[in-house]
Amino acid sequence: MAGTKAVVACPSLYSKILESTFPQHFSFGFAYGSGVYRQSGSDITTNMVDMISTVEDAPAWHKENISRNPNHYSALRLLGYNTVARIQENWGAAVYFNDLVPIKHAGVTIKYGFVSRSALVTHLLDWYKLYLAGRLHKPVEVIRKTSDSQLRSALQFNLHSAVQTALLMLPEHLSEREFCITISSLSYAGDFHMVFGEDKKKKVHKIVEP
Repeated sequence: MAGTKAVVACPSLYSKILESTFPQHFSFGFAYGSGVYRQSGSDITTNMVDMISTVEDAPAWHKENISRNPNHYSALRLLGYNTVARIQENWGAAVYFNDLVPIKHAGVTIKYGFVSRSALVTHLLDWYKLYLAGRLHKPVEVIRKTSDSQLRSALQFNLHSAVQTALLMLPEHLSEREFCITISSLSYAGDFHMVFGEDKKKKVHKIVEP
């Protein structure tokens, strides 16, 4: 899978972006996608770096981040940090994203999202909407490891569940490629991009093929 492919930028770059750009009240973070891992037919020089991190207190985090990085947000910030946090917690996949954010000192453009720790644990254990759990079935570059035992257990449980589900869907005799394709296809079941016309099979093969 994509985890065997060359990483476009070293993890220390992603760590520096997190440390220099955002409030430091987060405990787990990862980068992912075609801006991090090479994918077949993709021009890595033009791809955004996608990042997701967890926070304990969403309102407090958005309050500080809006003060620090107001231009990262849409006009929604004018409704206040509590509104932004409520939208994060209660709409969609419980992740609030800001995208097309230029990080000039790193020479990259990023899309970053933040999710509350409690929501992430719930999504990993229950596969609620499968967006976050599905993203973590595929290769990611962990840029801040968690010391939270409950979150670590939930991350492992999510991977074990994906393996068990894929094996139930496959015949007794299977190839590694078939297994990887099934895992990636399973994760895209929770990706809203697949609902709006993106070629699922093509997307999956880009991840799996060298």
